[in-house]
Amino acid sequence: MSARRTRALLTLALLAASCAPNARRPAPLDLATLADRYERLRETRAARARATRLDGTLWVEGEAVGRWPAIDLDVALAGPDAIRARMASLFGTALDLTVRDDTLRAWVPPRRIAIETGSLGDSLGVREPGAWACRVFAADWTASNAEWTPPSRDTLWWARWSESGDSLAMGVGTDGLPQRVRLWDDPGRSLEVRYPDWGWQSGQAWPERIEVVEGDRHWRVSCRIERFQFADRPDPRWLALSIPSGVERVDWSRLRRALERMREAR
Repeated sequence: MSARRTRALLTLALLAASCAPNARRPAPLDLATLADRYERLRETRAARARATRLDGTLWVEGEAVGRWPAIDLDVALAGPDAIRARMASLFGTALDLTVRDDTLRAWVPPRRIAIETGSLGDSLGVREPGAWACRVFAADWTASNAEWTPPSRDTLWWARWSESGDSLAMGVGTDGLPQRVRLWDDPGRSLEVRYPDWGWQSGQAWPERIEVVEGDRHWRVSCRIERFQFADRPDPRWLALSIPSGVERVDWSRLRRALERMREAR
């Protein structure tokens, strides 16, 4: 009886095993799948960047600029190439500026000075600075004709491509969100934009922390986004920077010196 019972149990076990569904492993992530996922999320962020408000905190530090105290930041994006940023001090607005394409308007209430200038890219060394700022805040990096490679020493998939004479390399996680973007231009200057933290709102992923590091680490700008709000269209008042009459108009170098004095005073 014991032998027959053992054979019966063994037969039942084999039958059960033969009827059990085979465990399926998840399909491996391929380059096409990841590139498509990244592009879908990027297109959504680009559309959101046409009308987005951001509140956050800004830090600036480095050999070339010293160390700035934390700055409260209010940003309005009106993509693809316009942005307004207001920086607050203990006594109110320290700097209020708009950049639209290559034109800057800025007002420094504590110093009663203002500037309005075109060709901003020549001063900053960045082509189309308005569009560039929108891209940084929205992580809107169009990887056109990029060459994608799977992870090797890290967990990121890398896309590499050229754009207007610059070389770019972007590391993307398996969730389709960029973690870092490296840029080099012809003279050999480089920047790295990092996105270590992401948040979600209305089903949309958006950077919650952004770091921009100059290639030789002479300066570093870090921004923590504490609140972001999407709108259907930009409010015209977002970019309506009013400069009072009677204030002193200065050039770019004078504005930089005034900001430096404000940093030292703080």
